Amino acid sequence: MKLFSIKILDPKVLFIDNIPCCIGEINIGKFQETFEMPLEYWTIKDYEKQWADGIERIKKNTQSCLIAAIQDPKKSPLVNLWTMYKINNKIFIQNHLFFVKDLLKCLKTKCLT
Repeated sequence: MKLFSIKILDPKVLFIDNIPCCIGEINIGKFQETFEMPLEYWTIKDYEKQWADGIERIKKNTQSCLIAAIQDPKKSPLVNLWTMYKINNKIFIQNHLFFVKDLLKCLKTKCLT
């Protein structure tokens, strides 16, 4: 059994509330969830790069994150992300929703870097 994965489930572009999106999926142990990924601000490659960077970051640090959805901050400043915390070599993953201004505060206090 694969304990963790995050991937593009379907790269086909769908329009949800007039916003281009594709569908992603995260698997954590037996937990599985699909999510809509807006493509008006980031591309599929942007998401995949951030995931690869986030996974590499947690290997060397105690905190990281994986962004599941990011909207254009000028239109709708919402970010859906999975934070990762490493304690005693065990990684804990939690889902969070942030408004961009709150995320920027969090980044300034280094809670996600």
